[in-house]
Amino acid sequence: SLRVETKDMDFGTPAIEKMFYKVEITARWAIDSALTIKAAFDNSGTWQNMKADNGTTFYDGNGSMRNVTFYFESNGRPSRNHNSVRLKIMPGGGKWLAGFEVNDLTVFYREKGIR
Repeated sequence: SLRVETKDMDFGTPAIEKMFYKVEITARWAIDSALTIKAAFDNSGTWQNMKADNGTTFYDGNGSMRNVTFYFESNGRPSRNHNSVRLKIMPGGGKWLAGFEVNDLTVFYREKGIR
């Protein structure tokens, strides 16, 4: 099945630690498939499920363009002390059907200050 994997993103500051909050994606996918996003930090290759704002780890498709949010969470808090992130967008337990399209992907993060 198809999956979309980003490069390791450091947002132009590879040496600065960041706090990662959420990913907003605007996409269209088929009615009988689901969207899941996983994250790997610091080019580790260890993938973690992201939590969708509907309380699960996936969104069911409805065939039209939707804006959905997935959260980087560690015990209810933003994921901290990472320099970079990679994302994997994939079907949640099924196969993509014709018409999968990503319009926009936004990562919300904040650089940590020096103390």
